[in-house]
Amino acid sequence: KVRIVFLSVLVIFAACSSVPEKDVVSVAEDNDLAYRIRYSDISASLQAAKRAYSSCSPENPDGKAEALNNMAYEAYQQMRYDQALQLLQEVHEFSRNQLELLCADVLTMKIMQRIGQGKSFFDSRLRAQKRLRRILSEESSLT
Repeated sequence: KVRIVFLSVLVIFAACSSVPEKDVVSVAEDNDLAYRIRYSDISASLQAAKRAYSSCSPENPDGKAEALNNMAYEAYQQMRYDQALQLLQEVHEFSRNQLELLCADVLTMKIMQRIGQGKSFFDSRLRAQKRLRRILSEESSLT
C-alpha cells in the first residue's frame, strides 16, 4: 500500500509540475514554422513567432527564448536594430538555455558588426565562444 500511495503522489506531482505537452508542441510548431519561412515570408515568420511567444507558459522558457530569437531575427532583417537588440537582451535576462543564448549572441554579433560597434561585437563573440565551448564539453551528456 505504501508503494501505491508513493507512486500516486509521484504521478500527481509530476503531472502538476510539468508543462502541458499540447502547449509545448504548439509553441514548438510555431517556432519551427517561423524559422523555416524566415527567408521566404518574413511577415508570416513574425506572426508565427508572436503566436509562439504568446502561447508560452511560464514553465516553458525555452519556447519563449526561441520565439524571441525568431522575432529578433525578423527585426534584424527589417533593419530595426534597436528593437532586435531589445528582444535579444530579454533572451539574455531570463533564459538559461545555452543554445538559445548562443543564437542570441551570434545575432547580436551580426547586428554589432552591421552598425559598426566593434567592441560590442567582440564582447558578443567572446560570450558565444564560451557558450560553444561549454556546449561542446557537455555534448556527451546531452545525448
